Amino acid sequence: MIVFFIFTVLISMLYIILKKHATKINSYINRLKENILKKMKTKNITIKKVKKIEDPDIIAKISKVKNTEPYDITLIDREGPYNTVFKKIAETIRNSTGSFIITPFKDGAGSTFLAVNLSNIFAREGERVLIIDSNFQEPMLHRIYSVENEKGFSDVLEGKDPKELIQKTDNRLIDVLSSGLNPLGVGELFENTLFLEFISEMEKEYSRIIIDMPSIDKSELPYIAGKFVPYIVVVNKEEHVEVCRSNAESKNNVFLGCILNKN
Repeated sequence: MIVFFIFTVLISMLYIILKKHATKINSYINRLKENILKKMKTKNITIKKVKKIEDPDIIAKISKVKNTEPYDITLIDREGPYNTVFKKIAETIRNSTGSFIITPFKDGAGSTFLAVNLSNIFAREGERVLIIDSNFQEPMLHRIYSVENEKGFSDVLEGKDPKELIQKTDNRLIDVLSSGLNPLGVGELFENTLFLEFISEMEKEYSRIIIDMPSIDKSELPYIAGKFVPYIVVVNKEEHVEVCRSNAESKNNVFLGCILNKN
């Protein structure tokens, strides 16, 4: 009985207190609701802003080009939107490195197109460029620049003097080192000191060294050379960017980012 009496008294007192301060309590609850709503709105705005932020590993996006002539890929010499995009890419590279690798995520992604036109951009701005073909199985640069390919970069990796193998192009500021024949154990050649010595020596002669490499889905060469020289991957789909980023981290590579070459 005593417990019940005490309980009844407490309930009565609580009722009286609540009734007396009902106005203040309602005001407090309303302010609490307003604060919660404000935070929810702020959170929603923040999420929308985050969605608009571009992937930091996408250096630039360009529309994929379908060429009418097999080796006519120097579109940067013509008027059009590509000039602006390629200048942006060149500026990003210029602020990061002198020597770099360009490799496609898959065959046909457009890495050679990018390499050739970037060399034109750098040369147009007065820089001396060496463009190197290290796609030994499917070389392209000797056809684009109309030079010999009996000897080339493969011979340099085996110890030959690069100055005897580098060839001139129609542009006085662009020299080309064709691939040469496909060497045995090419991966090991990239890991020896000759490759690093060659890059170091060429950097004394050229402002930019561009190395065109085979696709990363078919060759380990970009990953092997990417331990020493920064590289860019040309992709056709945005979901490939995360794969490139993850692979670079796991293989301890110097990854500059991706160029999204879209259809």
